[in-house]
Amino acid sequence: MKACKYCKAESVVERGIMFTDFDGVASRTCWKGECQAKYHAELDHIEFRTRRTLQVAGKCIFKFPGAFCTKPSITGEVYCREHLTKRCHVCGAQAVRICPKKDWGDCNLPLCFAHNHVHKYYH
Repeated sequence: MKACKYCKAESVVERGIMFTDFDGVASRTCWKGECQAKYHAELDHIEFRTRRTLQVAGKCIFKFPGAFCTKPSITGEVYCREHLTKRCHVCGAQAVRICPKKDWGDCNLPLCFAHNHVHKYYH
């Protein structure tokens, strides 16, 4: 039985989020606020480590939903030729990621760190 990684509750066998933790171990977290905060902090650490590893290896760190570009970056830069020319859809600054919304298909709008793209759904 898989328990919550953070509070050790056994009730998450059928519920919760399965993820690969910082050490590469398959883990599960429950929906409690404290556990979710720790889960999101761990995801941030994993993303930072991945980004730093790619930078050291000379790979592009442009962020797609769920992955990084990983093409060879231009010397002295952290992005490949294609992503170095992408600009934020909102303000025109250097884009660092693609809109993370995936619920209704891929948006593919480039965004900087400061902006999010608001999706309006019509029913």
